[in-house]
Amino acid sequence: MKTRHEQFVERFPREPGFRWRQVEDALFSDADGWDMVTTLPKAMKEELAREMPWSTVASAACLNNARKDTYKAALKLVDGQMIESVLMKNPRDQWT
Repeated sequence: MKTRHEQFVERFPREPGFRWRQVEDALFSDADGWDMVTTLPKAMKEELAREMPWSTVASAACLNNARKDTYKAALKLVDGQMIESVLMKNPRDQWT
């Protein structure tokens, strides 16, 4: 599977380097989708929305115990693989 950077360069080979930096900044911002990114041209955002998903992970299921100090999630990756993640509160009242 290609990295996001490789996908971007393939789709937009003539774009200057600062465009990729704008994409990286957007992915690590408070935005939750391409439509919320204000630094990219509209046509680019539309193509990115079609061809490069904002998130590569989707929640398939989430369970918690009765004390609500342990959560287990089944996550589906963009390539179809499933992974499991567990979040637990420790005796110091911290989440790990």
